[in-house]
Amino acid sequence: EKNKLKWLKFLSYSVFIALLISIFEFVFSTLVSGLPVFITFSTAIIIVCLIYAIGYFAIQQPEIFNKELCKIEKEIISEINNKKINDSNFEVYYDKLLKNLEQNKTYTNPKLTIKDLSKELTVPVYILSKVINEKSGLNFLTFINQFRIKEVEMALLRPENQKEQIMVLAYAAGFNSKSTFNYCFKKNTGTTPTQFRKQSAINS
Repeated sequence: EKNKLKWLKFLSYSVFIALLISIFEFVFSTLVSGLPVFITFSTAIIIVCLIYAIGYFAIQQPEIFNKELCKIEKEIISEINNKKINDSNFEVYYDKLLKNLEQNKTYTNPKLTIKDLSKELTVPVYILSKVINEKSGLNFLTFINQFRIKEVEMALLRPENQKEQIMVLAYAAGFNSKSTFNYCFKKNTGTTPTQFRKQSAINS
């Protein structure tokens, strides 16, 4: 919506500046000896053109000035955002989500978005987002990163990965940034990946 209204902002400022110039010309011509007619005429033409330009663009986007249409649009958006999902559907959608993540390991895709997961599960984005928020209390990215952390934890516990670089395991789990991985790992486990590996080796 902001992009749609850039023209209105630009033209409004232009009209304002042109009016200031016009006022300055009037004052100057009154106090001194007057300005050439073509200068005053040119300023007037510019102001008229700018006003017509505003009218033209307004006709191209009538919804911006239609209060009733804007009101209906807001009601529709509000209805979608506040749409009720009964408890049974919550469980069905959430189970479907967990099954996909656990069996297909969709989270290992570093470019995974909620839109991608929505298409794969055939569940609308707004419903999937609401289910994740309600059932886990987390946003989508934090929710997915928890699965990635668990994947790295399990990989670090495997004997065959003891000499593998930690970031190789992190990238394989779906992380695409070292700083993000270290932050998420520390937040979820309370320790760093290196400390976790050392502690696991001691316990084993």
